[in-house]
Amino acid sequence: MLVIGSATQGAEAFDATLQVVQGPVFKLMEICLAGGVAYHAFDGVRLLIVHYFNVSRLSQRDVLRGLRRGGVFHRDCGLLILQALFYHA
Repeated sequence: MLVIGSATQGAEAFDATLQVVQGPVFKLMEICLAGGVAYHAFDGVRLLIVHYFNVSRLSQRDVLRGLRRGGVFHRDCGLLILQALFYHA
């Protein structure tokens, strides 16, 4: 919304706003967003399994496995975002 709104103020304002949005602070915010999305996605799948398969208790091993998968996904998304930040041509 910020970038689209600045487009009506001219090319200079648009370019300046785009530079801010492509900066390191926003890249770190993207990493946090990817982690939140991954957490909610894995938790949603877990809830569907509990609901439809009448699995009321997950073993500690299964919970840790799910957390590990979410962590790996978050790490991979973060690395892709940081790679785009540092090696963007």
